[in-house]
Amino acid sequence: MYDEKEFLEADVLTKTRMHRDYRNKRADQLIKLNAPIELIEHEQYLAEMSYLEFKTYLKRVQIEEEKQQMEYAKNNALDPHICNKINEWLDNNLEKLSDLQLESTVLFHFALDPLQFMSEEDFNNDLYTHIWHPRRMAELNKRS
Repeated sequence: MYDEKEFLEADVLTKTRMHRDYRNKRADQLIKLNAPIELIEHEQYLAEMSYLEFKTYLKRVQIEEEKQQMEYAKNNALDPHICNKINEWLDNNLEKLSDLQLESTVLFHFALDPLQFMSEEDFNNDLYTHIWHPRRMAELNKRS
């Protein structure tokens, strides 16, 4: 029989080792690619964290991004003209998209080309995402 506490500690140590190996490999790849020093230093910073520290860091970053998006949304009203254009595009194109385009956020954004409708700042702050995301998921679920 094993001690559950020892088992959990070993699991965390294994995950930390795997996390550090992965992040160090990414840092080495960035160095080989002559990436900007800021990216390399950030990967090295992440590699120094334990697995649990990294998870906590990700949660903190997510909370900060959500705060920023909420603040942005509070100060920037939705433009009905943009909402109508997005809905019109969805009405005309959503059913034509492949399953892969619906499953992949990146491929979906390539097809939608949201910057034709809105500013880059609006896009980066997810101001209009709530319009297309539910319809995209509904279309994908309809096909399953």
